[in-house]
Amino acid sequence: MNNTHTMASCFHSSSMTTNRREEDSIILFSASNSPDEFSSASSSFSSSPLPTPNRYSLTVANLSYTIHHVTILKSVTFTTEPSKLLAVVGPSGTGKSTLLKIISGRVSHKALDPSSTISINNSRINNNNQLRRLCGFVPQDDDLLPLLTVKETLMYSAKFSLRDSTAKEKEERVESLLRDLGLVLVQDSFVGEGDEEDRGVSGGERKRVSIAVEIIRDPPILLLDEPTSGLDSRNSLQVVELLANMAKTKQRTVVFSIHQPSYRILDYISDYLILSRGSVIHFGNLEHLEDSIAKLGFRIPEQLNPIEFAMEIVDSLRDSNSSRSLLSSSSSIENDNENDTMTTKKQEFRGLFDVAEISFLCSRFCKIIYRTKQLFLARTMQAVRLGLFAFSLSFLLSSTVEALPIYLRERRVLMKETSRGCLKLSFVLYFSYIY
Repeated sequence: MNNTHTMASCFHSSSMTTNRREEDSIILFSASNSPDEFSSASSSFSSSPLPTPNRYSLTVANLSYTIHHVTILKSVTFTTEPSKLLAVVGPSGTGKSTLLKIISGRVSHKALDPSSTISINNSRINNNNQLRRLCGFVPQDDDLLPLLTVKETLMYSAKFSLRDSTAKEKEERVESLLRDLGLVLVQDSFVGEGDEEDRGVSGGERKRVSIAVEIIRDPPILLLDEPTSGLDSRNSLQVVELLANMAKTKQRTVVFSIHQPSYRILDYISDYLILSRGSVIHFGNLEHLEDSIAKLGFRIPEQLNPIEFAMEIVDSLRDSNSSRSLLSSSSSIENDNENDTMTTKKQEFRGLFDVAEISFLCSRFCKIIYRTKQLFLARTMQAVRLGLFAFSLSFLLSSTVEALPIYLRERRVLMKETSRGCLKLSFVLYFSYIY
């Protein structure tokens, strides 16, 4: 341990973060207060009919999260602004997904350390409902209904999310997203599941559909959990390029996690938050990361990019038990929450049950049943062969096995829509009626 502090004293920056708890965090690389802007892609990102959202900055300070006596995150601190693309990088199990879920309001604040703060426009947020209104969240898994077309998927999402918009405005919003996300040519194709039997659209197109479903309500902050997971290098680059263009043209604050970015992806990212076992080892741009690695006496191999090499350094230092606070961050984040207030639209709580919701859900389910050949054929044959009484019983009871995959798949979609505030308890009545 003495050797560790001796090494640490050689690399400490002059401006240390005073509020950091060094016994709980590992800080390896210094950062800059003014990272360079990313190089935007040269693509025509069309304008949306909806007004451009206000600029919302996101600040996280001293965020610590412990569950079942296991510390997942340790004093995570960073800030990001509109038009910036922040990448949360780190090996598997380091807390990337947990961090995004906390920021998006999907984890109870009771499990957070009392000193943890999440601020939007310098106003501290303690309400998960407020976070969900301002932050869109795209999970790693694409929870989509494979027997709906791309356009139908977006139209149903618009019906659930844009309640106060007219039918024409919803149609225009969907058409705009189809153009913006490059989905016009596949708008009438089934989403599919990506397997050999039900191929549907490609993996990159399916991921863009998931992004479109989330941004159809135009959230100013967009969080994505490993949007490039399972994609090839070409589709991964297209997704990141899309996010960079979206951040710049729509003035959105975009944060996404990624396991191993390629060289070409690095060009689109503004800042990096590198995590290791829940602790921040670097926050800043790529240039300052390279400078910090050079100051440590390392040379980045040609076959590795700086991010990959930085994580290799951390792993090797951890294995040698000499990775305790080697460098302090040169950027400190100040929270100014005393007099700042953030105005958000007050959304009135609608009734628990909505007839329109049930109508939309039943309409969507009927399309799925009609397009499920095995289930639809079974019920049709029962109607032909049996009498009215027997048909009624068999229609309601005998197709349970065939309906289970649909039930399980739609349940995941419904739970995601409910977490975004699109649905209420109407789906309980819907499930009771259908199943």
